[in-house]
Amino acid sequence: MWGGSDAAQSIATIRCAVERGIYLIDTAPVYGFGHSDAVVGRALEGLREAGKIRTIGVSNFSPEQMDTFRRAASLAMVQPPYNIFERAIERDVLPYAKREKLAVLAYGALCRGLLSGRMTGNATFDDDDLRKSDPKFQPPRCGQYRATVNALKALA
Repeated sequence: MWGGSDAAQSIATIRCAVERGIYLIDTAPVYGFGHSDAVVGRALEGLREAGKIRTIGVSNFSPEQMDTFRRAASLAMVQPPYNIFERAIERDVLPYAKREKLAVLAYGALCRGLLSGRMTGNATFDDDDLRKSDPKFQPPRCGQYRATVNALKALA
């Protein structure tokens, strides 16, 4: 969805980053439909035993899913979407993270560009752009979201 990559170059880049002190690697099945997970795994193979992987986080997990995960491994961080339009985590994920002392590394602060203030009514998306199938970018929601953004512009 974000263009091709060379696995050997990616592995070398990850290893170089770790050697230079990078300590957060974000991967997900959606990145290359699992290919990124395999590449990161090859780059870091043997690293958990060597102490290079010290914490694990999850993304888009409910509290129930996190409880299940924590029966198999220690959990340090949760990564949910969070912005003015996507606030569901306030009901369950945020209280859970606070109670369980999990770090929260939210994503999507600009809601895939909706909150940037730069999207116009005639925005179009390529076939491989996630927004093409996202309900937030389809009528009638898209118009509602854009009207809210315009109101926020006046306020901010």
